[in-house]
Amino acid sequence: LKENMPALEIKNDRLGAILNGKPIHAGDVVKTFSLAKDVFVAVFCEDRFIEVARVVNDGETIAKPTFVFN
Repeated sequence: LKENMPALEIKNDRLGAILNGKPIHAGDVVKTFSLAKDVFVAVFCEDRFIEVARVVNDGETIAKPTFVFN
């Protein structure tokens, strides 16, 4: 999946909220980088796939989930 779409890595202590569908904010991400709006990203916590999210770049919010893998 990481080979086919951009990937974001979230912090382990934010995992519970992200799994419940919380939007991804700058403070949730291990390393931030520039992403174009409306691009889909794969979200990981270490090596675990968490969700697919759409980049919104709306203030503090980086992306909103479109599919959460529970």
